[in-house]
Order: sequence, then C-alpha cells, then structure tokens
Amino acid sequence: MLTKEECIKALDCLADDDKMDELAQNFSMDDDYTSHINYEIARKWCYDQLKQCINEHFDNPPLGFEELIKHKVVWDNELKEYAFVLEQYKPTILNVPAPSDLQAISLEYRGGEIECLLSEKVEETINDYYVPNRFYRKEVVQE
Repeated sequence: MLTKEECIKALDCLADDDKMDELAQNFSMDDDYTSHINYEIARKWCYDQLKQCINEHFDNPPLGFEELIKHKVVWDNELKEYAFVLEQYKPTILNVPAPSDLQAISLEYRGGEIECLLSEKVEETINDYYVPNRFYRKEVVQE
C-alpha cells in the first residue's frame, strides 16, 4: 500500500519540471545525460503510482491469507469489526497430518479477544482456518 508521501511525490513530479528532471535522472545510467526515454519512464512511474493510489483508495478486494501481514489492521467482514494482525507463524500441530507449507496468524480484536487462524483447514484440529472473502483493507459497505 502506498503512503501519502509516495502519492504526493508522483503528483509533484508531474506538476514540477525540476522534480520531474530529478526523477528522470534516477532512471538514467549516465549521471551527465538524461534521455527522452528516461522522462517517459519517469512519467509512466508517476502514472502507475497515482493509479495504484486511486485503486487502493477506492477498491477494496478481499485479502488473501498471504496479505494478512503482521502489524496490519484489517476489516473482518464476518465479525463486522477491525482486527490487528499480531503475528504470522509456522504452527506446530502434534499427532495430526498437516501440510508442510501450513501457516498461521493471530488476530486481536477490540475487546482483547485473540483468534488464531490456520492458512487452510486441517482435520482433527480445533483451530479455525482462513476463509476467502472474510478480510478486507477497510470496512465493506453494502450498497
């Protein structure tokens, strides 16, 4: 997710020739010469940054398990509240066959409740598991 500063930098470079020159020089291999191609690359970079910023602000696709990153706040659409991702870890499940790539996360909710989720369902365990379309970057507004 882009920061406010990254979005502003892209916008400033498009509006200010000196800042665009500086950005284009970053794409040049020659310290003494900045080609037309470097300016096109810099403009494309600005466009991509601003497009990503707009998409992140207005789009709210469901998050995959791998996008539930430590110290990130996410919307839990099942419980209709925000959760804080405390940690990601490799779970230890004794005496139960489990996939070698099994992952887990711990989530903390407003009241202090903590929920642990496995990346996939493992039979014969009491753990909850990740379900698609449950977690989002921001609150899901029903229209």
